[in-house]
Amino acid sequence: MGTEIAPQVDAGRRFILDSGSSVHATGDWSLLKETRAPGRDDATSITRRDGKEMGVVAVGSILTLEFDIDDVLLVPELGPGRTVVSVSKLAALGCAVMFVAAGCLVVDGAGAVVGEGRMLGDEDEEGLYRLSFLRIPSSSRRTDPPDPYPARSVPPAASTAAFNRRTSPTNACS
Repeated sequence: MGTEIAPQVDAGRRFILDSGSSVHATGDWSLLKETRAPGRDDATSITRRDGKEMGVVAVGSILTLEFDIDDVLLVPELGPGRTVVSVSKLAALGCAVMFVAAGCLVVDGAGAVVGEGRMLGDEDEEGLYRLSFLRIPSSSRRTDPPDPYPARSVPPAASTAAFNRRTSPTNACS
Protein backbone atom coordinates (compact mmCIF):
# COMPACT_ATOMS: atom_id res chain seq x y z
CA MET A 1 0.00 0.00 0.00
CA GLY A 2 1.48 3.38 -1.05
CA THR A 3 1.60 6.56 0.95
CA GLU A 4 -1.48 8.76 0.64
CA ILE A 5 -0.96 11.72 -1.68
CA ALA A 6 -2.34 15.03 -0.47
CA PRO A 7 -4.40 17.14 -2.84
CA GLN A 8 -3.02 20.03 -4.82
CA VAL A 9 -1.05 22.62 -2.85
CA ASP A 10 -2.98 25.82 -2.02
CA ALA A 11 -1.90 28.76 -4.19
CA GLY A 12 -1.14 30.79 -1.03
CA ARG A 13 1.64 28.42 -0.05
CA ARG A 14 5.10 29.22 -1.35
CA PHE A 15 7.87 26.74 -2.02
CA ILE A 16 11.01 28.89 -2.23
CA LEU A 17 14.24 27.56 -3.71
CA ASP A 18 17.02 28.75 -1.38
CA SER A 19 20.73 28.52 -2.17
CA GLY A 20 21.54 29.76 1.34
CA SER A 21 19.70 27.00 3.18
CA SER A 22 21.34 23.71 4.12
CA VAL A 23 17.99 22.02 4.89
CA HIS A 24 14.47 21.70 3.50
CA ALA A 25 12.02 23.27 5.99
CA THR A 26 8.34 24.14 6.22
CA GLY A 27 6.12 25.95 8.67
CA ASP A 28 3.09 23.95 7.57
CA TRP A 29 2.39 20.82 9.62
CA SER A 30 -0.47 19.82 7.29
CA LEU A 31 1.95 19.32 4.38
CA LEU A 32 4.04 16.71 6.20
CA LYS A 33 3.52 12.96 5.99
CA GLU A 34 5.44 10.21 7.78
CA THR A 35 6.47 12.60 10.56
CA ARG A 36 8.84 11.72 13.38
CA ALA A 37 10.69 13.53 16.14
CA PRO A 38 14.03 15.03 15.08
CA GLY A 39 16.76 12.42 15.43
CA ARG A 40 20.42 12.61 16.37
CA ASP A 41 21.41 13.44 12.77
CA ASP A 42 18.73 16.12 12.29
CA ALA A 43 19.08 19.82 13.00
CA THR A 44 17.33 21.00 16.17
CA SER A 45 17.10 24.60 14.97
CA ILE A 46 17.65 26.70 11.86
CA THR A 47 18.91 30.27 11.62
CA ARG A 48 17.24 32.93 9.49
CA ARG A 49 19.20 35.48 7.47
CA ASP A 50 18.66 38.03 10.25
CA GLY A 51 20.29 35.68 12.79
CA LYS A 52 17.11 34.59 14.58
CA GLU A 53 17.09 30.90 15.55
CA MET A 54 13.90 28.89 15.07
CA GLY A 55 13.28 25.46 16.61
CA VAL A 56 12.66 22.24 14.68
CA VAL A 57 9.75 20.20 16.11
CA ALA A 58 9.46 17.32 13.62
CA VAL A 59 10.83 15.83 10.40
CA GLY A 60 8.76 14.38 7.57
CA SER A 61 8.06 14.18 3.86
CA ILE A 62 5.93 16.36 1.63
CA LEU A 63 3.86 14.36 -0.84
CA THR A 64 1.30 16.27 -2.91
CA LEU A 65 0.44 16.26 -6.60
CA GLU A 66 3.12 18.88 -7.26
CA PHE A 67 5.74 18.15 -4.60
CA ASP A 68 7.56 15.04 -3.41
CA ILE A 69 10.36 15.96 -0.99
CA ASP A 70 11.89 13.91 1.85
CA ASP A 71 13.70 15.04 5.01
CA VAL A 72 11.73 18.25 5.50
CA LEU A 73 12.09 19.93 8.90
CA LEU A 74 8.96 21.35 10.55
CA VAL A 75 9.74 24.86 11.82
CA PRO A 76 6.43 26.44 12.91
CA GLU A 77 7.93 29.96 13.04
CA LEU A 78 8.31 29.89 9.24
CA GLY A 79 4.52 30.18 9.08
CA PRO A 80 1.99 27.97 7.30
CA GLY A 81 2.49 29.51 3.86
CA ARG A 82 6.24 29.01 3.51
CA THR A 83 8.44 26.06 2.59
CA VAL A 84 12.16 26.43 1.91
CA VAL A 85 13.84 23.98 -0.49
CA SER A 86 17.62 23.69 -0.16
CA VAL A 87 19.72 23.85 -3.34
CA SER A 88 22.61 22.09 -1.57
CA LYS A 89 20.35 19.19 -0.49
CA LEU A 90 19.14 18.87 -4.10
CA ALA A 91 22.77 18.81 -5.29
CA ALA A 92 23.58 16.09 -2.74
CA LEU A 93 20.82 14.00 -4.35
CA GLY A 94 22.50 14.37 -7.76
CA CYS A 95 20.25 17.14 -9.05
CA ALA A 96 21.40 20.26 -10.86
CA VAL A 97 19.61 23.60 -10.59
CA MET A 98 19.74 25.93 -13.59
CA PHE A 99 18.90 29.60 -12.97
CA VAL A 100 18.04 32.20 -15.59
CA ALA A 101 16.41 35.61 -15.30
CA ALA A 102 12.80 34.43 -15.49
CA GLY A 103 12.98 31.06 -13.78
CA CYS A 104 14.79 27.90 -12.83
CA LEU A 105 14.78 24.18 -13.59
CA VAL A 106 15.77 21.28 -11.36
CA VAL A 107 17.20 18.40 -13.38
CA ASP A 108 18.04 14.92 -12.11
CA GLY A 109 21.19 12.97 -12.99
CA ALA A 110 19.52 11.45 -16.07
CA GLY A 111 18.66 14.89 -17.46
CA ALA A 112 14.93 14.73 -16.65
CA VAL A 113 13.26 17.91 -15.40
CA VAL A 114 12.00 17.15 -11.87
CA GLY A 115 11.26 20.72 -10.80
CA GLU A 116 10.49 24.15 -12.17
CA GLY A 117 10.10 27.63 -10.75
CA ARG A 118 9.69 31.30 -11.59
CA MET A 119 11.36 34.38 -10.15
CA LEU A 120 9.17 36.32 -7.76
CA GLY A 121 8.62 40.02 -8.15
CA ASP A 122 6.94 40.71 -4.78
CA GLU A 123 8.46 43.47 -2.71
CA ASP A 124 9.22 41.08 0.19
CA GLU A 125 10.62 38.25 -1.91
CA GLU A 126 12.00 39.88 -5.04
CA GLY A 127 14.79 37.83 -6.56
CA LEU A 128 13.67 34.54 -5.01
CA TYR A 129 12.46 31.58 -7.04
CA ARG A 130 9.06 30.02 -6.31
CA LEU A 131 8.79 26.37 -7.32
CA SER A 132 5.66 25.28 -9.16
CA PHE A 133 6.61 21.62 -8.76
CA LEU A 134 9.45 19.44 -7.47
CA ARG A 135 9.24 15.66 -7.55
CA ILE A 136 12.14 13.68 -6.13
CA PRO A 137 10.40 10.48 -5.01
CA SER A 138 11.85 8.38 -2.26
CA SER A 139 12.78 4.86 -3.32
CA SER A 140 10.56 3.58 -0.49
CA ARG A 141 7.46 5.09 -2.15
CA ARG A 142 7.86 3.80 -5.71
CA THR A 143 4.40 2.17 -5.47
CA ASP A 144 2.58 5.52 -5.59
CA PRO A 145 0.16 6.31 -8.44
CA PRO A 146 1.49 7.57 -11.77
CA ASP A 147 3.15 10.96 -11.68
CA PRO A 148 0.82 13.75 -12.87
CA TYR A 149 3.94 15.65 -13.97
CA PRO A 150 5.88 13.08 -15.99
CA ALA A 151 9.59 13.83 -16.18
CA ARG A 152 10.59 15.80 -19.22
CA SER A 153 13.98 15.33 -20.74
CA VAL A 154 16.36 18.24 -21.10
CA PRO A 155 18.62 17.96 -24.11
CA PRO A 156 22.30 18.20 -23.14
CA ALA A 157 22.73 21.39 -25.16
CA ALA A 158 19.55 23.13 -23.93
CA SER A 159 19.97 26.80 -24.64
CA THR A 160 19.35 29.58 -22.16
CA ALA A 161 17.34 31.47 -24.78
CA ALA A 162 14.96 28.54 -25.22
CA PHE A 163 14.58 28.22 -21.45
CA ASN A 164 13.89 31.96 -21.10
CA ARG A 165 11.16 31.71 -23.74
CA ARG A 166 9.68 28.69 -21.94
CA THR A 167 9.59 30.35 -18.51
CA SER A 168 8.70 33.85 -19.64
CA PRO A 169 5.34 34.95 -18.22
CA THR A 170 4.17 35.86 -21.73
CA ASN A 171 4.81 32.30 -22.91
CA ALA A 172 3.49 30.50 -19.83
CA CYS A 173 1.02 28.40 -21.85
CA SER A 174 3.19 27.62 -24.86
